[in-house]
Amino acid sequence: MYRRFFFTSLSLLLFLGLVTISVRELRTDRTINVIVITGESLRDELVNPQTMPRLMEHAVRGYRFYKHRAISGWTGTNIVSLLSGLSPFDTGVHTRGQSLNPDQFTPLEQLAIAGYQVEGLQGFMSMDIYKNLGLTIDTTYHDLRYALALRKQQRKPFFTWYHYVHTHLPYGTEDTVLPDFEGKGQQDSLRQRRLELVQTKASILHDQATYTSEDIPAVRKLQEASIEKFDKWLDELFIFLQKSGLDQNSIVILTADHGDEHGERGMVGHASTTLRGHLHEEIVHVPLLIWLPPSITDKVAQHNSMKSTDHRDLLVTIFELLGLSPEMELEGVSVFSQDSNTWTAMTSSGGFSEPEPSAIRFFEYGTIDGPWKLLSRHDQADGKINNRLYHLEDDPSEQNDLSTLHPEIVERLVKRLEPLISRQIIRPVAGNYLQTDTEFSGDAPPRWLFPERSGTFSYNQLAPNFELRWSGPEKAPYVIEYSATIDDSPINGFLETDENRKDFGKISRLYWNTWIVKYQMVKIRVKQQDGPWSDWLQLEPVE
Repeated sequence: MYRRFFFTSLSLLLFLGLVTISVRELRTDRTINVIVITGESLRDELVNPQTMPRLMEHAVRGYRFYKHRAISGWTGTNIVSLLSGLSPFDTGVHTRGQSLNPDQFTPLEQLAIAGYQVEGLQGFMSMDIYKNLGLTIDTTYHDLRYALALRKQQRKPFFTWYHYVHTHLPYGTEDTVLPDFEGKGQQDSLRQRRLELVQTKASILHDQATYTSEDIPAVRKLQEASIEKFDKWLDELFIFLQKSGLDQNSIVILTADHGDEHGERGMVGHASTTLRGHLHEEIVHVPLLIWLPPSITDKVAQHNSMKSTDHRDLLVTIFELLGLSPEMELEGVSVFSQDSNTWTAMTSSGGFSEPEPSAIRFFEYGTIDGPWKLLSRHDQADGKINNRLYHLEDDPSEQNDLSTLHPEIVERLVKRLEPLISRQIIRPVAGNYLQTDTEFSGDAPPRWLFPERSGTFSYNQLAPNFELRWSGPEKAPYVIEYSATIDDSPINGFLETDENRKDFGKISRLYWNTWIVKYQMVKIRVKQQDGPWSDWLQLEPVE
């Protein structure tokens, strides 16, 4: 009898164990993950069957919003707004060295408390711009599919942001063929030179070249070649999501940080690459596509594909789909609701590349009311204001300024912007660490461990796991000062870290050749926050 009782009890325990595992798996499978993908410099009009045919095939299973807009002219401000649910007027992040108020409780922090693994996967996300959002930066894997496969195995809900960078300048691929203008006259030779800049430079300052309407088709063709690679990358991602089953329990959001000018105003690029930021449609009109798992499609009351949406709306939408109530005030409205936001935006003159981050040269503000769009540039040095008014239905490319013909509309839209401008926040740039070494003559400065010396370095020498290491206490606050030149544009600033190393994560060879090699020389030095500086380390990256 004892033996029978023992086996009966054991069978019951095994059954209960299997039920527990099944319930846990069921609960895990019903937990909704969030994957946010932002494409770099991607205009909405370029998301079409000719340029991105594979994405269009996947789009039929999702929801597309054709009137989505960014709310700044460069990456950092847009991403901070997208991931915080706040406008640039309230985040205060307008250039490098600025970050969200650390005392703010953010939506991503709430998701982490709710049990989500909230992460970014790329080294640049550890920059000060993205501090205080609530992101954990995991740079172990630069392959998004591999990282997602690991997250699926861990059976913990996740929120993952990934930024596809290879649609940024320079445009084109080795296979892109353009007409040869050499020897066909001075104007054609100048045109060829302008297009060569598009193919070779990561930034083209506003005074380096003046592009014409004749250049636009060729510039567009060059970026389309880069976008076609993005299309293939997205296709591989969606196939992976389907095969892995992650499409059954994941929200996937695809948008862009901002668009790019292709010569419409005489420039190619955006605020950080031209140093003449603006908010015209080629910059702010970006794609938005959303795919939902079957279990929450019933939460979509309606899908108005022509509804006006912007980056502030995405966190509100995510919380609504997850069934969570945000514990902070968010400025957006769900893209699936009947309500719409009023588009208001602001951009700094130079974005990340602002020559002097603590003295931004100008801001441009924008708002839309029906067909009317107002852009208002405010120069910070002399206080001059330049208002332009456009009718988007009659003039979608914004070539005809109607401000003098309709002063009453300008006045009405200016009054809408005035309270936002009056309360706008400009966060402080990362602290002044430029004390003289004589103040700390008793302390030994850090010594470089990797790289040990200045010099020329190839991808194989510094990558794929790129990090800086120096002597000193392993756990302590350090400051890194950097000074670099990319395509003849100087950039400098500070990075902070809490250990005697700075890990920039895995870097692909394509990323190295496209971005890192563009820096002709990078100077770096480091110190403990209250100590003396190390010697300058000078790195010249080569392919």
